[in-house]
Amino acid sequence: MGEPEINLRKWPYSKADDLKRGDRMRGGIDGYQHREKIIKPLVKPSVDQLKRLGKTNVLLLKDGAPAHTSRFDREFPSVNDIKKMCWPSHSPDVNACEHP
Repeated sequence: MGEPEINLRKWPYSKADDLKRGDRMRGGIDGYQHREKIIKPLVKPSVDQLKRLGKTNVLLLKDGAPAHTSRFDREFPSVNDIKKMCWPSHSPDVNACEHP
């Protein structure tokens, strides 16, 4: 008896095998990427600057996109004393940011 023959074609390698937390999937971003690329570098500094200028009534507009409903994104407004304005995901209405 020799070594068993292994058929490598039976187990093809795929990039999907390497997906890790924060990797892009289906063309969008997940909660981790949203936190690292949007909230921390852009939103948090802007909110801090507004507060330094005395603007205490900060409103954060969010729709129901999966990245906006992650645990971190749900906690961020309350931790930073920010009011949330929810907007339905995939809403047929006009963009609320453009038409307050």
